[in-house]
Amino acid sequence: MKPISKFYKLRHHYSKMFHPNQILSASNIRNAFLSGTRFALLSALCQSGKTGTFQSLIQQMLVAGDVSHAYILCGSSETQLRQQSVDDTKASNFDNFNRIKILFHQDFSDAALDIKNALFVLDESHMVQTKGQQLHQFLLKYGITLDGNPEPLEKNNSYFLSVDATPYSELATLYNEETLFPKHIEHLQPGNGYYGLADYARDELLFPTFSIRADSKRFEDLLLSVGQKYVILRLNRSEKNIDNEAELKNICHKYNFPVYYYTHERREIAITRQEQKRAARGGLRIPCLDDQPSTTSVVIIRGRLRAGKVVPKKHVSFIWEGASKSKTDALVQGLVGRMCGYAFGEVKPKLFVPVTALAPTEFGRVLKNELPKTSTNMRADQITNGKSVFST
Repeated sequence: MKPISKFYKLRHHYSKMFHPNQILSASNIRNAFLSGTRFALLSALCQSGKTGTFQSLIQQMLVAGDVSHAYILCGSSETQLRQQSVDDTKASNFDNFNRIKILFHQDFSDAALDIKNALFVLDESHMVQTKGQQLHQFLLKYGITLDGNPEPLEKNNSYFLSVDATPYSELATLYNEETLFPKHIEHLQPGNGYYGLADYARDELLFPTFSIRADSKRFEDLLLSVGQKYVILRLNRSEKNIDNEAELKNICHKYNFPVYYYTHERREIAITRQEQKRAARGGLRIPCLDDQPSTTSVVIIRGRLRAGKVVPKKHVSFIWEGASKSKTDALVQGLVGRMCGYAFGEVKPKLFVPVTALAPTEFGRVLKNELPKTSTNMRADQITNGKSVFST
């Protein structure tokens, strides 16, 4: 029997099939490109399958010879998210991996682009939606702007796809004609079994946060109802949250509940199995959200778990966004968005968000697929403030 090659083993390990809704949206975008459009926007609900959609598009265009290579760009500098992008690309496009380059914020200063016969995919485009940011300056060196100007792409037979779950600023510039250049807009339809923000609202699983310090007994009772699950709280370093964090730790100490930190400075728990394995290779043995804890366990995060990061939800009891108020896109892309998707335990987690987010005039607009009023780079009248990279 002929031995199985190392290449075949790797290819099988990384093989991944695309879902019908992802293939359909990718095909729609490709057809728009081949019909003369150079810019497109893929809008997809949080964790509904946008990554598989643009990976399917990359595969279709590389295999058909529409382009010779592709770039995946992202304005994030989070190393774990970058590694997730590499893993996703290997899983989706193993045979074409050497023709795909992944560039995150930390790569922009040293990178050079070959803009001829290229497909550019800007993932999590809301992260770099303000003029003057590094990606904006990086692309300007090649004459590429995100307002949809097709000229530099037409000259080089290239295409550009913006991808986001909260593309409010980009949609506003198109709806309000703040740019003269049209774009193809593709809305990914979630697959069967998707559970998102509208479902949380329907099932009354959205709750307002409150002061842990001032209402300690109420939060203590909440923790005691959790059981063998995780609680994830985003607590910034505001004076109020410093007090809240201290009281939280007092409660956990009282019941011997472990507290883990997941910040830029401290990583005491892994979000995914892959992250846990990489930590182990570095000599760090830490628990993982993929595993059910033996008791109620608290995770405090800062500066992490925003756009793009996949978070296991099976063993999460509730999440807590500790900011008193937040831009709508930042809120949706935070812990709230990480709790959307397809894989859950028997009971869905509860979502605790700032009370301002639950106002019908703001968060409610998002649930009805309308543009919010307090999104980054947008005024209350839904006109961008002139700083958006998507406006002319």
